[in-house]
Amino acid sequence: MSTQEINLEHLLIELKRLREDNERLQTIIANQAQLVENHLAQSSDPAITPDHVAIPEPAAVTDPNLLSTTIHTQPVKIALPERYDGDRTKFRGFINQCRLVFFTQPGHYPSSANKVGLIMSLLTGNVLRWASPYIEKNSPVLHNFDLFMEEFAKVFDDPQRAQTANDAIRALKQ
Repeated sequence: MSTQEINLEHLLIELKRLREDNERLQTIIANQAQLVENHLAQSSDPAITPDHVAIPEPAAVTDPNLLSTTIHTQPVKIALPERYDGDRTKFRGFINQCRLVFFTQPGHYPSSANKVGLIMSLLTGNVLRWASPYIEKNSPVLHNFDLFMEEFAKVFDDPQRAQTANDAIRALKQ
């Protein structure tokens, strides 16, 4: 089955679900309209009668452009970064990949502790040994993403990142 066929199948399933939801909502609207009519029929004010109440009919959506805006899509699946071993040249890439995961899946990482937890779960070797005391002592750093990043960068970020990048560019030119 091709990707397009799979996507089409997902869209058809979603369209069926939306139609079922629409039918349920129309039933609810009809029930509410009946309750309003019953209430107004019991009203003592003759100026307000059920005949004066206009209940709008729900509009049928036939425009495919409008349909496409209501279809819920599956969240994008972003691969987790590779484990980080302390290589200073890979620090920025690792952190940026983690930030991409947080950005695309905010529901999975709503708090600082969730973000720090993901990063710590991807550490290995000397970096994991560096992180262990924070975990063992339940350090406040674990609950403050910005503070954690500050501490993490102090130890593992390349302090001369710009110079390192310039050197790498010069080496490529030669």
